[in-house]
Amino acid sequence: MNNLLEKYILYSEAEQNVLPLGFSCGSNCVFCSHKNIGAGSYLYEFTRYSRSADEIIEHVGFLDPGKRVAIGDSATKIFEGEPFLNKDLVRVLRAVRTRVKKAPIVITTSGALIGMDFFEALDDLAPVYVNFSLNSYDRDVLKAIAPGLQAGKVFENFEKLCAAKESVKVCASLMAVNGRLTNAEGIARDVARMRLIEGLEMIRIFLPRFSDKSFGFFFRDMDEYRSYVREIISMAGSFSGPGTPVMAEPVAPESAEVSVFRVIPGSRAALGGAAPGDRILSVNGKIPVTRSHAHSMIVKSRERVDIRIESGKNLVYENFDGTTEGAGGIVFESDISHNAYESLKNINKKLTDEGRSAVMATTGLSTDYIGAFLAKHGFSSLNPFPVTNRSFGGNIDCAGLLSFRDIANAINEKHSKASSLKNRESALIIPGAMLDHLEIDIAGTSLFDFTEETGYEVYVR
Repeated sequence: MNNLLEKYILYSEAEQNVLPLGFSCGSNCVFCSHKNIGAGSYLYEFTRYSRSADEIIEHVGFLDPGKRVAIGDSATKIFEGEPFLNKDLVRVLRAVRTRVKKAPIVITTSGALIGMDFFEALDDLAPVYVNFSLNSYDRDVLKAIAPGLQAGKVFENFEKLCAAKESVKVCASLMAVNGRLTNAEGIARDVARMRLIEGLEMIRIFLPRFSDKSFGFFFRDMDEYRSYVREIISMAGSFSGPGTPVMAEPVAPESAEVSVFRVIPGSRAALGGAAPGDRILSVNGKIPVTRSHAHSMIVKSRERVDIRIESGKNLVYENFDGTTEGAGGIVFESDISHNAYESLKNINKKLTDEGRSAVMATTGLSTDYIGAFLAKHGFSSLNPFPVTNRSFGGNIDCAGLLSFRDIANAINEKHSKASSLKNRESALIIPGAMLDHLEIDIAGTSLFDFTEETGYEVYVR
């Protein structure tokens, strides 16, 4: 393993509480973009690594014992595979629980390889959260989109985990690929069946994610893609009533209001009368500026949390611990963090005082939301600037997968906006999610090199 990989592994563990295991997978999903990363790519080394159980356990000491630990997830450019391919996973998990006494262990898995030893250890490992990459709840569809998985075993383990609800909380995800492989009607049938399963906390529908290299295998053009995505989002929205919450991702919020998206049945929020659409006025007496801010305030609460809602409801949770209870059953749509808000407020003030403006790079998906957010908070010197992701697979509309090359191309194509940047009459704001902890983008270009080469005045939000 090279030094660069070691640095990213240590950062994942010490800073993000993510414990990397290895890249191996075996699902052979048709929508996986990792297969498009060739040997000449900057990312190639990040997709080729493995660690022994002993080495992983040695690194458990880097984890923060007061925070939840993620297994099978990625905090950096390291690509995580299927955690249950590691035959010693339960031993690793026991070592984690010895280090982390109370906070949840969060495991992301496609489910086929979960062994009896894991089920037998659940009571000792609890609390455990499982992000179950179900992909489809239809045997034939799962075989078509993830041919490396044994559908029977996947479904058996999924249902068994949901039944073990005293020790584990399960969130399942489905994959929307295209109208031919995973049409909206079929996904709707899956969702309807899954909502009948007791113990399932959340259903997430992931929207299509393809690189330029493979996009044409799934869609004729962007119009077909957008039409399919709209259909899936509409279908997911039809399940807004009582029952297991359903969320299509990533979807930009329709407004900049801080409101409840869904409520988990049987949760504190549900028992308190919270409902989708309720606007949150304050959390513990403080006004949240974004949904992510409200979520963070609740999760960080200990002993007691007081949530005031516009409709007159007052949710008070006693003996509350956000470490294990999260947001108490409230589901929020993802949006701008409080730190990003503060950063934008400071940038806007500086540029306004100087009589200048800035363009704020974002994805096409989020442009309307960003515009509404800037208008709501009076950030008149900042303007949303849509950028198309052409450099990497992953979700086409994910800001974290934009590159400096994408931004430069967008500026050159939109020369009316580019001219102000090139003359330094305006500044450029980029999403912080674009950069890793070394300020390097997904394609290997550093922020320093980009600003040196272009001469742009760049701010990171």
